[in-house]
Amino acid sequence: MVAKTKALCISLVAAALLSLNCTHAQELKEQPLHPGDILRFEITFSGPDADKIKQASLNLGLKGSVNADQAGFADGLGAQGQLVSPHIFHVEIKIPENIATGDYVLGRVDASADVGRVAYTTGFSAHLYHVENPRTFTAPTVNVKPLP
Repeated sequence: MVAKTKALCISLVAAALLSLNCTHAQELKEQPLHPGDILRFEITFSGPDADKIKQASLNLGLKGSVNADQAGFADGLGAQGQLVSPHIFHVEIKIPENIATGDYVLGRVDASADVGRVAYTTGFSAHLYHVENPRTFTAPTVNVKPLP
């Protein structure tokens, strides 16, 4: 009886610890990105003319608008891909110094062949890339008057 009670207690403690670990894992968030960080993507084309794609690029866009204290900061980023094998391009995007703080999503992939081009704007995962940029610039007011 004591052995069964002890085994039950050990099982309950193990279940509680596992439950806490799972709860903690759900609370973990992806670390924010900062200027200078690099995002890496792989673009794979498939279908009868996939081997005709010679260039590919990828762009992310800000969800929402640029904060007032980051006037003129960029609200998108992207880069040209490198062909690494037939149908496959690798893209590296360095987060620029002038990027606005916010959440970015994959918005567009452009592909070019010798005799055609296509823009893909749908069908991507809804993954958010959160960028934090501590730099600010609040547009000052301006007054212009003619001189006599």
